[in-house]
Amino acid sequence: MKKITIITFALSAIMVFAENSAKAAENATDTVIDCSMGSALDQYSCLGEKLDKLEPEMNEEVKKATSRINSEWGAEANKEIIERMNDTQKAWIKYRDGQCTQDYYTKASIHPPSQSLVSIECKLDKTIARIQEIKSIVISK
Repeated sequence: MKKITIITFALSAIMVFAENSAKAAENATDTVIDCSMGSALDQYSCLGEKLDKLEPEMNEEVKKATSRINSEWGAEANKEIIERMNDTQKAWIKYRDGQCTQDYYTKASIHPPSQSLVSIECKLDKTIARIQEIKSIVISK
């Protein structure tokens, strides 16, 4: 009986994740702006604007996810889960920024525009994926 409950829960979580991922991908296309035209500086500026729009969206999704927390273990557990989610989000941002900033880019005295574009495109890709991941978080009774 316990295995059936666990399997049912896992399948439900997968279905919710798939549905939310599809919706997130649909929403992500709403914010698609073609940044491939113009100089490297124009492209960098355009990508920066996209990232500036996605980061508040990501923060809002964290707030929504924490508001959905309703574990079977009660209010104290909910509080701890929310604190851990917020800590994890802060750590994830540091991880994303570290992963997307290459050593030779940050340590070089000059920064070739192509490397700046690679870094910000990486941040955009990881942020879109993180928004989808956050939307799939469901912790309830």
